[in-house]
Amino acid sequence: MGKLPPERVPDVACEALDEGVDNSLLRELAGLVNPTRRDLGTKFDDACRLLGIAPDAEDGVAAEFETWLQTEVPIAQAIAREILEGKIDPVEGWLNLPWRNDQPLGPIGVFFEFASPDGIVSFDDEFHKHLFSACARFLKEKEAKAKVK
Repeated sequence: MGKLPPERVPDVACEALDEGVDNSLLRELAGLVNPTRRDLGTKFDDACRLLGIAPDAEDGVAAEFETWLQTEVPIAQAIAREILEGKIDPVEGWLNLPWRNDQPLGPIGVFFEFASPDGIVSFDDEFHKHLFSACARFLKEKEAKAKVK
């Protein structure tokens, strides 16, 4: 958990859930009220591990992920819009989406549920169908969250 104050953990967990990152420990952490380090135990670090994040007391893992999302989600939104509007080639757009090898992607992961940049990809009709669907879902979710804020 590092330098993250225990009372901030529910807020960080809620922010992760809002961004589409989900697991049972995050939901549990999001529901806590004014937790202490004793209340948290290893739950925060365990939630990070479930997401593929190796907790490190000095690195501020949660803050780094939050910063990454704040930077990369708008890029993914712009690319998704351009793909749907036919302004860029879908394959080119997909190849330019933010990617973190072996690290959580939060809501951006929707673009990689059907293919992975570090694997063999067949850019066929099935790929295009999945990509257009992912773009539409991603934008709809982001627009719905923007209206709530």
